[in-house]
Amino acid sequence: MTLALTPALGRALALAILLGLLLLVWFVMVSPLIDMATDRLSDIETLQERRANLRATIARIPELERRGLAAKAKLDGAGGIWIGAGDAPIAASIQDQLRQAVTNGDGIVKSTSYLGATVDKDLQTIRIRLSAEGTLDTLQQTLAAVEIARPPMFVESLTVAGPAQFTTEKAPILALDFEISALMRKTEQ
Repeated sequence: MTLALTPALGRALALAILLGLLLLVWFVMVSPLIDMATDRLSDIETLQERRANLRATIARIPELERRGLAAKAKLDGAGGIWIGAGDAPIAASIQDQLRQAVTNGDGIVKSTSYLGATVDKDLQTIRIRLSAEGTLDTLQQTLAAVEIARPPMFVESLTVAGPAQFTTEKAPILALDFEISALMRKTEQ
C-alpha cells in the first residue's frame, strides 16, 4: 500500500523536512560556531585587559627598583643589616661581640659555635650558639648587648638553668645557652 499525498501536502511536508534540516544544521554546526566566536571575543577582551594591567605594572618597575635601592641604601646607612664578603667573618664578629658581652658581665664563655646560614631570597640568616656561665647580671648584660647591637642580632632561643641548691649570700651561677641570629645580604656564590 502506498501513501498518496496531495500536491499541497507533499509540498508542506517537503518544506517541513527542509526546515527541520535547516534547524538541525543550525543547532549542530552554526550555533556552536557562533558560541565559539563569542567566547573567543570574550577571551580577547580579557587578555587585552590583562595586557593593559601588565603594561602598567611594567611601567612601574623602574620606579619600584629605584625605591628598592633607596630603601636598601637607607637600611645599610642605618646599620640595619650585616654586610660582608661572606658569612664566616660576620659569624666570627658576632661571636666576638657575644664573648665580650659575657665577660663584661663577669661571666665565663664555655663555647660558641657557628650553626650555619640559611638563605631566603636576598638575605642570609646567620645562626650562632653561645654557652656560658654567669649570674643574673651576666644574663641581663648579654641580652642588653644583643638588644643594642648594630647591625641587629636576635635571640632565637634562650635556656637558663640554675643550680639545684644555692645560698642567698652569693648569687647563683646560671648555665646560659643562647641561639643568636643576624641577617646579612646574600653573597654571590
